[in-house]
Amino acid sequence: MIVIRPKRLAPFVEKIIWQGKGSSEPYIVYPDIIHVMGIQNQGQVNVWNGNQMQKLESAGMTGIISAPKTFQATENISSVLVFFKPEALFQWKKIHPKEVTGTSIGLMDFCMKASEWDRILNIQEESPYHFLALVEEMLWKEFKEMETDPWISWVINQIISKHGTMRMNELAQEVVLSRKQFGRKFTERIGIAPKTFSQIVQFQYALNLANTTNKLVDIAFEAGYTDQSHFIKEFRKHTASIPSDFFHFDTNNVPFLQE
Repeated sequence: MIVIRPKRLAPFVEKIIWQGKGSSEPYIVYPDIIHVMGIQNQGQVNVWNGNQMQKLESAGMTGIISAPKTFQATENISSVLVFFKPEALFQWKKIHPKEVTGTSIGLMDFCMKASEWDRILNIQEESPYHFLALVEEMLWKEFKEMETDPWISWVINQIISKHGTMRMNELAQEVVLSRKQFGRKFTERIGIAPKTFSQIVQFQYALNLANTTNKLVDIAFEAGYTDQSHFIKEFRKHTASIPSDFFHFDTNNVPFLQE
């Protein structure tokens, strides 16, 4: 894996990575607040919907998801993944965030001319750095004239800084909007409701806390879950399992959270 973080794309892109020649075993992607563009010049990526496997296009976008998704790639994969910040797609205008929320769509009919896609998808060089450079240059052409939306950037920063625990009424008051107006404006720009977005932020914070403690009680408390049932409910929603099963901690450390 190769990871780059182009400074010129920083207002819109978190990181760009190249992955190649890995396992063909299915893997689970858990909810996060990013949109991901995937471009493969070799191999194939599929997504599982229940018992059905769906082939994804060689260039596609997966929006913010609030439930786990299972993907599977071929062993000969050569793929570049672009991790867009949550507000980026609304600014881009070519794909509305709502179009990709919770799903994946092909990009061959969006964005660029067919000749541009062919240039990226049909490169024959083995070097992943050339692949990354082509994708970065493509993105720069698309985003170089764009500016960030200060309103949504501020709101997102507030939610993240409070680890997803800030009440929506408080946020709405901060930006001098009713809760309904605030929710509508946020959803229009991000693709999901602010409460759902906050729940994903809180979930991701809990995952990060697991790197510093192996006690679920501490994780639940520090992440701001109100009680045992709240913690279990949110983890079931985001992982399809309970916290003790998901983290695989010693059950001696979990006097509750076993439901």
